[in-house]
Amino acid sequence: SFVGRSLRFPVTLEPNTGYQPNFFRFRPVTSGWVRDSIIFVTRIDGCTIERKVYVTGYGYSSDVEFTVPDVDFGDVIVGQSKTIVVTARNNGTDTLRVSFYLEVGESFYLTGGNGREIAPGETVQLPVTFVPFKDSTFVDKLCLYEQRCYTVHWRAVKGLGILERFDFEPDIMRTANLLSCSSKLDT
Repeated sequence: SFVGRSLRFPVTLEPNTGYQPNFFRFRPVTSGWVRDSIIFVTRIDGCTIERKVYVTGYGYSSDVEFTVPDVDFGDVIVGQSKTIVVTARNNGTDTLRVSFYLEVGESFYLTGGNGREIAPGETVQLPVTFVPFKDSTFVDKLCLYEQRCYTVHWRAVKGLGILERFDFEPDIMRTANLLSCSSKLDT
């Protein structure tokens, strides 16, 4: 669960010389408390010196999923809007703090806030609104960012903006036997 920077051995440290620090990173494979040790070994003139440093860390269970494979708004008339509620579920054992955002945000909007906490086994609903501004296909990603483990989950979002048009049949209309009132041009 604890990993360090790769080093080529043996590492020689000269006296009275400063060196860049080497960091160890906690990358748990299970949730809960993890205890381990880092062993430093030094060999000098045939002597071996070992020092153990005990480390602990808590691994969070960041198992979250969207309940839909993608979000498809279909055809929406330019200037009008359509809202779809997207559900995210926490399948883990820890409460998650998440933020939602759209990668592009050109014609899709999050309505209802973007920061949430999701308890284990619970779901949150997030309204996403599509307002096309031209007749075109719009594609985006709805992203869920988990704030403790820095993981991102996403779903494709798409919609088609269409222009509402009327067709007259026939193109020319003939009117006959029509009564009308008199009219005149006025300036």
